[in-house]
Amino acid sequence: MSWLFGSSKPPKSQLPPTTALQQQRLKQIESLRTLHSITEVQRDVEYRVTFSVGTSTVFLNITLPPQFPNERPVVKVSPPLRHPWVNDQVTQTTPSRPPVPPRPTQPNRVTNSIPELDGLSLEELKDLADKPEVMDTFLIKLESIKKLEADKEEVMKKNEEIARFNLSLQSKLEGTKHELLKKCERVSELKGEFANNSQKQKELSEVFSLVQIRTRMEIAAAQAEEESDVIADEFLSKNMTPEEFMQKFLEKRKLCHSRRAKEEKIRHMHTRY
Repeated sequence: MSWLFGSSKPPKSQLPPTTALQQQRLKQIESLRTLHSITEVQRDVEYRVTFSVGTSTVFLNITLPPQFPNERPVVKVSPPLRHPWVNDQVTQTTPSRPPVPPRPTQPNRVTNSIPELDGLSLEELKDLADKPEVMDTFLIKLESIKKLEADKEEVMKKNEEIARFNLSLQSKLEGTKHELLKKCERVSELKGEFANNSQKQKELSEVFSLVQIRTRMEIAAAQAEEESDVIADEFLSKNMTPEEFMQKFLEKRKLCHSRRAKEEKIRHMHTRY
């Protein structure tokens, strides 16, 4: 009955087997789908990755070419932004690397730092290496060592001159130091005098304030008036001649009026300030 109902086994697939490139492509796409922020726009062809930059949202549109992964995908950025890896067409580009500077060429022959060794034989070189006294004699005869010794002597001579000059200034330095100590002591004395004078000024300012002066002037005017009244009483008691009365009474009254005028002037100054 198989000719009527057909075979119960499913038909074999007619699709050709996948190539190594297609398998690699599917593997890359599967790994791409594992990203949590990716959206599949067109299956196996176009994808979109969403991420945030500060307060802005940026989209990466990834298009896979037919020969992917042998051909690199095309990545476009939306919205447009400025970045060293993004060109004018808002397409991601490979970051450029700075050119590697060429290495300096090495000379074929290293310059000998001790030219006196060029003329020595192998035996002489061996003696230099094995015998310290021969090495010492050789080093003493070197021009570079002679120059080094001369420079050393010159530096020592200059240091000695500087030391002698510093010693010649020692007495002057001691005298200046003594003067400085005396001036410091004088400054301390002046500070004490200034503090005492400031205290005296403060006390005198309190004593000779406008209020104190006006009060004293008022008391002095009243005292002069009382003294003039005493003189008048003595004159009425006939204990004083008219000439003596006129002289003393007018003097006291004049003093009283003068003090009252000054007191009134001070009163106006106090109210003004």
